[in-house]
Amino acid sequence: MEARRSSGNPFVLVVDDHAEVCRGLERLLRSYGMSASYAVGGAAALEWLGECTPDLILLDLMMPEVDGLEVLRRVRADPRTAALPVIVFSALAESQGREPAMLAGATDYWVKTGFNFDDLRGRLTAYLPD
Repeated sequence: MEARRSSGNPFVLVVDDHAEVCRGLERLLRSYGMSASYAVGGAAALEWLGECTPDLILLDLMMPEVDGLEVLRRVRADPRTAALPVIVFSALAESQGREPAMLAGATDYWVKTGFNFDDLRGRLTAYLPD
């Protein structure tokens, strides 16, 4: 669990149950000039959030044990993290995953199939502090 912020750079926590997806997105975010770390799985994310507060969470929806919706509910229930922007990302089409994510408190929903990185970058910059 690395939690270092480069001076002035927005800090993003990536949460996915696949370490390779986490590492790839972490590298991508760093290439955008952001600070990033990751948690593999929902339980690890909740532990991480107990110790650190990012500027934004990029949260997978479908994970075993503690899924993204449960992580999101807990984020919204905690006064320290309740206002954080949370972009839920999933392989589920918008027609399947967007509504439950938004009802649970997601700020936005991004379909990771095809990985449109320009779209992701635009969403991140829309919700991160300057």
